[in-house]
Amino acid sequence: MKEKTTKNQRRRPTQARARKKYDAVLDACTQVLTAQGYTSATMMELSLESGVAVPTIYQYFENKDAIFLAWINRVIDNVLSQVTVLAGSLENQSLEQYVEVLIKGALMMVDSYSVSIQQMQQGVPRMLSSKVIATMEDKTVTMVESLFETPINNAALTDLHFKIQTLVRLITGYFLQTLSNTDRKIDIDKEAVELSRVVNLYLEGIGLKGRVPGLM
Repeated sequence: MKEKTTKNQRRRPTQARARKKYDAVLDACTQVLTAQGYTSATMMELSLESGVAVPTIYQYFENKDAIFLAWINRVIDNVLSQVTVLAGSLENQSLEQYVEVLIKGALMMVDSYSVSIQQMQQGVPRMLSSKVIATMEDKTVTMVESLFETPINNAALTDLHFKIQTLVRLITGYFLQTLSNTDRKIDIDKEAVELSRVVNLYLEGIGLKGRVPGLM
């Protein structure tokens, strides 16, 4: 998934060497944010604890909002990229099976990031959280439409686009609620079955029943 530059993030490097440096700075700073929580960490503390000079951090990021957004964007892109790869590996599946496998894969990926996300999001401003949710929804809608080969390029498909957006909001809402609940461990197998059941009912309701992505 292509990662966009956020409003308060400096221009991202494109050359391999510069990109490697950018990733190293992002990794170092997000480790500190994860350990201290969003509220407690300052740019100076990010520098002191990560060992990255303040001017170097500011070369890539205007503030800790930009660091948080860059990191969460990378998480979202990693999850969606892995789901897309998984989708491409499936053959001879019914739509019901296809959806369940993808949801299970997404749950496993999200679960692997759950501790870091829960620690990082402590004290994150509401406006910043809203940006994360909007980004997650937009990127997921793009992925789903790509899988179903339904680009929205004319008025006739606008309603389908809206319905897919609604479905994605349901799914992302579930994942966000799951991530925010620190009191229980995710039963990935069981929850994948239940969530996919709801998704398949919705797909049937909007006319995509039996339309296996990639085999339109």
